[in-house]
Amino acid sequence: MRKYLISLLILVVAGSFAEPARDSSCLDSVIALKSYGGAPNRDLDAWKRDIAEYSRRHYGPAEWKITPTAIVLHYTASADFPMNLLVSESFLGEAPGLASHFVVQQKGKKILMYQLLPLDVMSRATFGANFCSISIEIVAVNEEDLLSRPVVLDAVSRLVSELMVKYSIPAERVFGHEEIDEMLAADPRGMFFDNTIQGKFVPRKIDPGKRAMEYVRGRIALVKPI
Repeated sequence: MRKYLISLLILVVAGSFAEPARDSSCLDSVIALKSYGGAPNRDLDAWKRDIAEYSRRHYGPAEWKITPTAIVLHYTASADFPMNLLVSESFLGEAPGLASHFVVQQKGKKILMYQLLPLDVMSRATFGANFCSISIEIVAVNEEDLLSRPVVLDAVSRLVSELMVKYSIPAERVFGHEEIDEMLAADPRGMFFDNTIQGKFVPRKIDPGKRAMEYVRGRIALVKPI
């Protein structure tokens, strides 16, 4: 990995403080989440079964496996880890519950990066784009909260940069959740789509916000996917 991708903030790894080695990668320092607050991470076999059925309803093929071609950023609208990503059994009356690939959280001066799902497994975090995207949830109450902590946005930008290189994803395929909703409203059968949309789609997401996305785009602008 290029050296400008690997300078990362102090992370907590396996319950102890650690600074990534100078030549280590951001992804190598991410915590593979086994449980949080007493709640275990998703059972992967059950998740694959349920998300494949979700895929059949929403995208056509009954498939749990993805090849990531986009990255979508979110905020959690909460001040702490979003437990619904671990414990929800359904959302809007439909299984499975919600789950993203990553959660990025600040605790004091520490930045914690958790991985909840393998990157080739479909998440349920971005309506209309789950079939092709990596979803990153950032723990923040709202955009103002997020913008007040640029250290978090810098860490997220480094993670995004490394994923761009790993999967040859160009900067124009890095989106905010709000932007996916806007694209679905413009064309529900376009680059992003969902077969359950009937009539005009009404946008409902505002995360992580236009200014937050401008900040991240300024940090990833020079990344050149292989």
